[in-house]
Amino acid sequence: MVGIPTSAKDDSSNAYEQEGKLNKLFGELQAGFKKLEGIPDPNKQTSVLKDLTSKMQEAKSLIKEFEQEARTDGMPAAELTSRKKGMVQQLNEYIAKKKELGSDIAGRKELIGAAKRGDAPKDYNTLNTTELIVEGRKKIKESDDSLIRSEKLVAETIDIGTKTAEKLHDQTKQLERVVDDLDQIHFSLKKASRIIRDITRSIATDKAIMGFMMLLVIGVIVIIALKIAKIPKPPADQVPSVASLNHSSSNDAAGTLAQKIALKVNKPVLCSCNIPQASPMVQAFAERRLFQELDNMTL
Repeated sequence: MVGIPTSAKDDSSNAYEQEGKLNKLFGELQAGFKKLEGIPDPNKQTSVLKDLTSKMQEAKSLIKEFEQEARTDGMPAAELTSRKKGMVQQLNEYIAKKKELGSDIAGRKELIGAAKRGDAPKDYNTLNTTELIVEGRKKIKESDDSLIRSEKLVAETIDIGTKTAEKLHDQTKQLERVVDDLDQIHFSLKKASRIIRDITRSIATDKAIMGFMMLLVIGVIVIIALKIAKIPKPPADQVPSVASLNHSSSNDAAGTLAQKIALKVNKPVLCSCNIPQASPMVQAFAERRLFQELDNMTL
């Protein structure tokens, strides 16, 4: 039995659980193969060999787990390779031994079965010439039948392979057509996207032009309306003159209001106003109310 090198365990700072389990499994495998050699019954040997096979599969899984954990822990590549190599070599020895014993057990089973069926090998030295000829023809016929069956099996295999190749060829063509269709769809989508982008730009341009034209039309209408509704200004000589008794900002507002009232009533007007110029809305309201009162009066 080839054990896992103890130096690898001593040199490493981490002792892996998988190594201990592998040593235990390898010990069980060695004991099992030793026990297998002392069992005469092929059926019991097969059962023991099956159990040993499951142990070898378990050992293989443990080697993989060890490699994964060692890589995760950052073990140097050289050390990991050395330790794994020892485990794999020992497992391969048991696998080769299992294959050898399996072949021997299968051969023993076949011999025992042939003996039970009466097909045990004959001693041709005890046969006469006629019996040898008959036996030879029998073997030739069996060989011919076996060859015919083999030829038939080969023909069926070739036929299946041909049909499979034809199906693969058809599927390959179908996949090529699908790829071509996908390329065409991709091209159509790109073209449609470009057309939509151009249409969007055209719509935006048209909207801008329509907005500009609308503004132009509105401006023309406003100019025409202003010209139609324009009231001629009175001649300069008809504008009443204003005389201020006190020069102040409120008197300026009073003078302007007095001119408007004089134009309306066509009479001299004395106007006093104490509304500050900082309140134009109040001035406008007062002026509008004053003209309403003048309209209600008979002058």
